[in-house]
Amino acid sequence: MSKRLAKKCPALAAGLLSLLSSCSQPVVEPSPARRPARPRAEATAPGQGALEKDNPPPAASADPPADPPKKAPQPAGERAGASPTRSAPKENQGERGVEKPKPRLERSSQNEDVRRYVLRLKSRPEEAEEAFRELWSAPKELIPALILEIENTEPSQLKELKVLVLDTKGFCRLDEKEEKFVYRVKGMGKFSYDDLAAGQLKSGRGIQVKVRNFNRFPVGVVIRAALVNRFRSTDYPPEDDARDPVHWWQSFYERAQPTL
Repeated sequence: MSKRLAKKCPALAAGLLSLLSSCSQPVVEPSPARRPARPRAEATAPGQGALEKDNPPPAASADPPADPPKKAPQPAGERAGASPTRSAPKENQGERGVEKPKPRLERSSQNEDVRRYVLRLKSRPEEAEEAFRELWSAPKELIPALILEIENTEPSQLKELKVLVLDTKGFCRLDEKEEKFVYRVKGMGKFSYDDLAAGQLKSGRGIQVKVRNFNRFPVGVVIRAALVNRFRSTDYPPEDDARDPVHWWQSFYERAQPTL
């Protein structure tokens, strides 16, 4: 029968034979299909992260890379890559937002009258003594310019100064630690001297103090003594005259203006 069937229907006979052969073998469950392994992606540059698994890296282009965009020319004086908000160079800081300290007043050396007084105080002892006494009655409008010279350290020709002291309460005190008397004249600040003598005025309103410096007093100390004699006032500012003499005298001038 099989021979006749094979002759008459060869296709049907081949199908039956393959079916019979499959039934005679043990049943094996098919294993789950595995996707073919992809080639391992190359390591990426630090900070870029790994490539996506389902998105392979793009193929390298055969065309040459385009020229990088040209940077705009930078202003002269600035470094490459500098931030636009970077501070200006030191030489221009006074013009680009960094304020320079302003002087309190115009320099007194620009005042011709004060400059002449300073030159006289440095010229000869007789001329310096005459200029010192003239300053006891200096014009009121000259006082602000004179105040700016009270820190002048140039040596004068004077070795002795006479100063009027109206506030006698704080003039002399005993320094127990140093075991010596300390003398203080308001408005004179700190200055060096070698000898001091004091005497009562005939009017009884104060005392006259004579201070001596054998190496000569600085011009600024001479002008302080002249201004003390010019003001003749005890309406002192509360600040310390030794800490910032110019500021102290400017405050003193504002308080004493009505009586000058």
